[in-house]
Amino acid sequence: MLVPLPAPPTQLTKVKTEVSFNAEDPWNGNRRGIFLLENYLTTLRNFVPNEAQAARHQGEFHRALRSETDGVTRFLPESLIELWLTNKVPTEALPNLLSQIEPTLRKSDYILMMRRKAMKVFAVFETICCSALVLLAVAVVVGCHAPIWIAVLLVLATASVCWGFLYLTYFGKLFRRKRQMKWLLDRVHTSIPSPTVFPDLPGAANCTVVDPYVA
Repeated sequence: MLVPLPAPPTQLTKVKTEVSFNAEDPWNGNRRGIFLLENYLTTLRNFVPNEAQAARHQGEFHRALRSETDGVTRFLPESLIELWLTNKVPTEALPNLLSQIEPTLRKSDYILMMRRKAMKVFAVFETICCSALVLLAVAVVVGCHAPIWIAVLLVLATASVCWGFLYLTYFGKLFRRKRQMKWLLDRVHTSIPSPTVFPDLPGAANCTVVDPYVA
């Protein structure tokens, strides 16, 4: 009897402070304060990658905002990360936009999938497999000389199940991110304060982290 190995314990490890900037703090009475935009990487527990190791995984960075006012670290959903990476949202607008979208976020919104080639390859593989199942259903119906209405029902049922699986595992999450990005862009012009960006500042030794993977 084969016993499955337990998944190795992982953690989100801070690897770099991207930039420090001044903006209104919506979590602290809209007072202006300093924020740190930090990069995190999913690693094995108690492992801290060096700079070279982290650089090889830039496409897998989670981004988080840490307020110097209250020391709380808040992670960005992938939709907001994508807008920032494509320069559609300025850094100074991130706190306001994050505070607006926070109440609607789910755990799955923090999963990185838009820039991961493996996720796209998996989606293509799923599509091919589902298409093959639909074709198999057609072949079975034709081979059995079933009535046309049974053929149509079987093919539609198979296609519906396959599409539902694809939607739940990939396309549904992707479409949700696209809707979030549109929603955020509609608000970006009203949430940009006067920009003041500082050089990287050292992080505080103690801070509270709002972990998106903890309910």
